[in-house]
Amino acid sequence: MSKSILNIYYRETLDKIDSYEAYLSSMSITLDTRLWKKSLSANNKSAYQEYLNEYPKGNYHDEAQLKINEFNAVNEREKETKAWNKALNQNTKSSYKKYLMNYYNGLYNNEAKRKVDEFIRLEKEKEFEEKRLRDIEIAKEKETWEIVCKEDKSWSYSNYMEEYPNGIYFNEALSLYEMLHIEITTKKYPNNRLFIFNINGKKGVINRDKEVIIDALYTNILTLGDRFISIIDAEKEGLIDIYGETILELGNYDLRVDRGAYKTDIIEQLNKNDDFQISAISYNKQWINHSNFMKMFDTSAIKIIDIKNDTFGYISNDDKLLLKPIYENIYLYKNGLGRIVKKGRKHGLCGLINNKFELLLECNYGYISSWKENSNCTVIRNKDWSKQGIVNIKGEIVIDFVFDSIEILDNSYFIAYKGNRPESLKYGLINPKGKIIIDVKYSRITYIKEEKIFLIEDNDKFGFANTKGEITVEPELDEIYSGYNFGSYGNKPSNTKHTYLFLTLVEVPIKIKKGNKYGLIDKHGKYLLTPKYNYITFEHYISKNIYLYMTSEDLNGYRKGFIIYNNGRIAIVFSKNIDITYINILNIDLIEFKDTKFGAGIATIDGKILLESSNPISYKLQKNKILKEYGNQ
Repeated sequence: MSKSILNIYYRETLDKIDSYEAYLSSMSITLDTRLWKKSLSANNKSAYQEYLNEYPKGNYHDEAQLKINEFNAVNEREKETKAWNKALNQNTKSSYKKYLMNYYNGLYNNEAKRKVDEFIRLEKEKEFEEKRLRDIEIAKEKETWEIVCKEDKSWSYSNYMEEYPNGIYFNEALSLYEMLHIEITTKKYPNNRLFIFNINGKKGVINRDKEVIIDALYTNILTLGDRFISIIDAEKEGLIDIYGETILELGNYDLRVDRGAYKTDIIEQLNKNDDFQISAISYNKQWINHSNFMKMFDTSAIKIIDIKNDTFGYISNDDKLLLKPIYENIYLYKNGLGRIVKKGRKHGLCGLINNKFELLLECNYGYISSWKENSNCTVIRNKDWSKQGIVNIKGEIVIDFVFDSIEILDNSYFIAYKGNRPESLKYGLINPKGKIIIDVKYSRITYIKEEKIFLIEDNDKFGFANTKGEITVEPELDEIYSGYNFGSYGNKPSNTKHTYLFLTLVEVPIKIKKGNKYGLIDKHGKYLLTPKYNYITFEHYISKNIYLYMTSEDLNGYRKGFIIYNNGRIAIVFSKNIDITYINILNIDLIEFKDTKFGAGIATIDGKILLESSNPISYKLQKNKILKEYGNQ
């Protein structure tokens, strides 16, 4: 309808009513009727719902709701019919019960109840028939048992057990069978202690006292040596002692005891009824046959070999399983521990045992290094050999796998580093207890064996650390001279990369260089003289632990002097009047010093100046006097 026509319609309507409120009421009734007619024309649930949404209190509210209810009833009947058809297709008691649960008063409830009752009736009939047949079977078994009891023969009881493996009288038949069996075999084999019995193709072992040692569960039973019984079931094999105690559970094994010991079939057929006899088993000690075993290991243990998998394990002297036969090799250490190896990856997987074959560490590691003497720890690699850590003698990983390499030193310390390229390597120090005592941050750490100290390097500077990990000299030295000035350790003047020399310090102080100044440190890596001298050169050896060095310093002008090292003590001699260029040993207590002219003097071995003179005649007289006083040695 166009806008102009509507306007005309509204004006005509307005002329017919007396007020504006009446106009609005008239318009509302008109629109209500128009939407209702539209809903009747569509005649579907959504159209009637649209009318109710627009006019919830409209003139046709009741008619619209009635129409919606009619549509809902049709949908519910369709849903119920679908559920009934599904129950018919399944045609089970539970399907009909499910329909009744959802539609108990539904269209098909009578038919559903009839179906359920029919199923209940059939089940009762089946149950009655099964009971009748079971009673017949029980009566038949009872009749058979009475016949077996009258015959009272081993084969009769055996036949009964084969025919009725779950029978009423099975346990009684087994007991009577064992008694008869023992009576027969004990007479035929008076020296035997154990005997095999067979039930339904499965074998077990009983003793002379009619006690079941091994239940009849196995396809075969064999002896391993004189103390053990191999039990076989299908493709699996296990190990039991002569008292029936399980040593090794059934597994994929082919077992031998000790080297060269082969299995022997211990059963012997007695008659056509498959009764078997086992040879008497007596106690006989077995000893380990292992060329690499050391005395500290339990040599009473018995080695068991799995021929099928080419592996082995050990049993204790009291027949307890120590190690399953799953290991390729055992490498023994001098400290009473052993590295065990299982198949896996390229080099196998390693674990750790003690000298009683107790497992300390499962085989989950790439390699375990040897122990140094009196060491509590050693190096261990992770499974893929990419990282290294530290393990102690208890099998505890005390340092995790965070290092790229760890070097074991002769003193049982460890130098560890991280990094893959030489220029990026960082070193640290680990003590024999597996504790990091120097953090991994230095360019290099070198052990000086004779002095039991560590030389540390950081960015081409050198320092020292002791065995406690304490830095005795910070890495600030440019060069280190070893022994009697024989060779140096550090950067050369040519700026070429330094070569690492083996330092032999003995008791001689070590000359060091920092910048352009020189000093001395002792064998423990501690300063004797801080580096502040222009030069230090070795001059004389007086006796063991007493040495002389020439030196100079910038103090009130350039001057020269000498240094006395006396059993760890340092004395520095500088003359006020003499520029010392030469020193001479007068005796074990006195040192003579001179300049390039006529100046000369005498000092004690402790550095005390006794004489200084520039007059040769006066000096000679006083010198003789001093020599006499100190005993011209």
